Amino acid sequence: MALLGGRAERENVRALVFNTKGEDLLHIDRPNSEFPGRPGARAQWRALGIGDPGPFRSVRLYAPRRPGVSGTVPGVKSRDTADVHAYGWAPEQFIRDQLLQFCFTSEDDRSTQVGFIEQQFRIQLLRHLRRLEGGASGAVVILPTVPEDTSFDPDRLAAKEPEAVRAGAGHVIEDFGDFVDFTEKMANRDDDEALKAWFGRTQSGTRQAYLRRLLRLRKHIGPLIGCGLKPVSSENARLHVVDISTLHDDAQRFVVGSLLDGVWREKQGTGRLPLRFVVLDELNKYAPAKGYSPLRELLVDIAERGRSLGVLLVGAQQAASAVAPALPRNASLKVAGRLDASEADAYRFLSSALRERASRFMPGTMVLSQPIVPEPIPLRFPFPPYATNPDEAEADEARDRKRRDTIMANLTAMSAPRVEL
Repeated sequence: MALLGGRAERENVRALVFNTKGEDLLHIDRPNSEFPGRPGARAQWRALGIGDPGPFRSVRLYAPRRPGVSGTVPGVKSRDTADVHAYGWAPEQFIRDQLLQFCFTSEDDRSTQVGFIEQQFRIQLLRHLRRLEGGASGAVVILPTVPEDTSFDPDRLAAKEPEAVRAGAGHVIEDFGDFVDFTEKMANRDDDEALKAWFGRTQSGTRQAYLRRLLRLRKHIGPLIGCGLKPVSSENARLHVVDISTLHDDAQRFVVGSLLDGVWREKQGTGRLPLRFVVLDELNKYAPAKGYSPLRELLVDIAERGRSLGVLLVGAQQAASAVAPALPRNASLKVAGRLDASEADAYRFLSSALRERASRFMPGTMVLSQPIVPEPIPLRFPFPPYATNPDEAEADEARDRKRRDTIMANLTAMSAPRVEL
């Protein structure tokens, strides 16, 4: 029974992997065409307990929808669009999940009162939110007024199912452009009471700075917000690869923050099991060493409390000194590859001699620090049996295509009529 329970737990493990460079990770469900020619690679994987090394089997791929195209066509080049799911958020979910905070993730947004406006605006959106009766999936209406006894508690408001009203009852929002138009309308009103309710006691210049930020984001985040769009789901597969490589930095931070916030809220309600792994490269972009933002604080919270709730963060960064100190400090496993000499102070878990050696490591050589063995352990990662870029996958596909063409040619030749002379 214990064995079955362990197997069941493993089957329920989920991993969320962010693809940050090219479309490389969108091919990990395909075999690596170079793997068969690598001597000893299969034996190395078997030594790690992988009896049949190959591509990942339970995989679901996601990409942002293609800009300028209606519907939910994913914007990918190296894969058939039928293999990839477009992701995003409907306006209702954008407001109820309070994702507006992840539109303001730079230090400039939090060092001024722009951050205060975002918090005030986010709560008022929840108070005035209603569903659009008979509208597209996820479309909403923002009412001009609400009853005075409406709560100001964002969590209580977010949990409440909105009523449905007709389009004429208020401002209709069907995409991010509609949301920006609504914000601009509210920022330019002459009604002092309405301005104070939505923007607090901020000055006109601060309100305009907030609006300029949203206007700049219209192009970058626009494809991610719209009716009919759905975010990444942990169902249907064990490994979920989310492509953010084509997005602007602001949009990348928005996606990472929104998805991690969803995972974190889910785990706080369900407990430690099943485990959720999150794999994120370029950590300095999302959790920089200095400053404050909702995304940075979320990642710090995951690093500090994640293991107790079953959320395990696997982060990567070329310069450890550029990342919020709480992340490497709370990591139970640390893996270092070739080090830049200027980064030596950030790797004090290595001896001085090993830090010096690490500056001359060959590609693929790493050193592992973990709590069981008191000394760092040198290691080399086996050559992957799954494709790590489109070229490795395309070579395999080309070989399969050639094999299929040969079979079809032979079948055609066998079925062709013969002429006796």
